[in-house]
Amino acid sequence: MSNPTTGIRRSVAEIVAEMLFVCSNSGANKTAIMYRCNLSYAQLQRYLSIICARKLLAEKEGRYVVTVKGREFLEQLSNVIAIIRYLKEDESGTDDLTTSLPVENGSFLKAKNNNGVKT
Repeated sequence: MSNPTTGIRRSVAEIVAEMLFVCSNSGANKTAIMYRCNLSYAQLQRYLSIICARKLLAEKEGRYVVTVKGREFLEQLSNVIAIIRYLKEDESGTDDLTTSLPVENGSFLKAKNNNGVKT
């Protein structure tokens, strides 16, 4: 699935991170995850089965909540995504790959402001 603003396809890591983030506060049902992550139902089913099998999400009363293992994974994955985006940005010299994904502990994937300065 491509990003509607940049037209660039998201990686599996970005989709998994986004799904974990959507479920990180009070959990989310399938519909909320599907719409917030811009996934088809088939994609949602495939990713949920993988993420739940690895115990990153748990289903409780129809809602998916992030496990402790999932929170740790999200934090590490967010750092990796930030590094990859930074490297891609350096390669291409563009700022179109810099978005922020907040993580539970308050850290963020760093984005560049309009002056090219890290925030």
